[in-house]
Amino acid sequence: MTAGELKFALEVETVLNTIPQPEYRQLVVEALMVLSLVTEYHVTAWLGDIVSAQDIVHVANNIFLQDQRAQDGDATGCCARDKRELGVAGGLACGGAAYICLHFYDSAPSG
Repeated sequence: MTAGELKFALEVETVLNTIPQPEYRQLVVEALMVLSLVTEYHVTAWLGDIVSAQDIVHVANNIFLQDQRAQDGDATGCCARDKRELGVAGGLACGGAAYICLHFYDSAPSG
């Protein structure tokens, strides 16, 4: 199965439809788009055997939170707080979907 086949597109759509949160699904789609550009422009010779787009999104969220802590950004009021301040449940105070900070969803892309 190749990327040009209709079956491939349907398989990708089926997998994406298993993600219930639309905002998180959009971030996964954007991660897949970045991966396609990396391979198209030969940025690296090898990406590894399995590349998880969801892992890319979570790593990006962690980088965002580190930057928010360093800059004393908006997320320091919720997800970028010290883990000891999050409470017993350890959940996201901002209510972001899929354990991604709401402020990350609302941040404009840059670069």
